[in-house]
Amino acid sequence: MPDTAVLRDMECRRLRALVEADLTAADALHADVYELITPNGHVLGKQEYLGGIASGQLRYQVFEPVSEIAVRAGSRAAILRYRQAVWSQATAISSQDV
Repeated sequence: MPDTAVLRDMECRRLRALVEADLTAADALHADVYELITPNGHVLGKQEYLGGIASGQLRYQVFEPVSEIAVRAGSRAAILRYRQAVWSQATAISSQDV
């Protein structure tokens, strides 16, 4: 079972990488099967999501936990739950119809 402190640290590093647009770190911290569901219901895969950050279409000014990161971990997967502060600028990065 993964160490919950390690998972919390990885999540904080992932958020920092997104704010700093550190694509090398962000790529390493997102699984190849990662999907982001936007508030509008669009699904962005890892490459589309990180591509939006790389192109500047998605820029995070703030993306950080504002509560404790709760971790539920099993032998093959973990779920992290927390409240977050997110300030971003985005232009359309998906042509997918809903």
